[in-house]
Amino acid sequence: MTPNLKSINKLSRALDVSIDYLFNYKDLPENNIGQKIKKYRLLKGWSQKELAENAGLNPSTILKIEQGLTKYPSNKTLKKIFKTLK
Repeated sequence: MTPNLKSINKLSRALDVSIDYLFNYKDLPENNIGQKIKKYRLLKGWSQKELAENAGLNPSTILKIEQGLTKYPSNKTLKKIFKTLK
């Protein structure tokens, strides 16, 4: 069973270590835009909903991009995501 992101964040703060140190997210693949977004979202310790809220997008938008259901997101959407993940 994998812990949820809130638990991971709490553990990371309690141990004063990065989320990547705990789960080695830096080794996740980056073969497409969805994988890249997921990787950097996880490195921040955010759920899809949290990324969507911070970027001003619908959570289903993040879900579809990460799952490859939206192959070519708009430039406006990508800018919002990348600015948020920065």
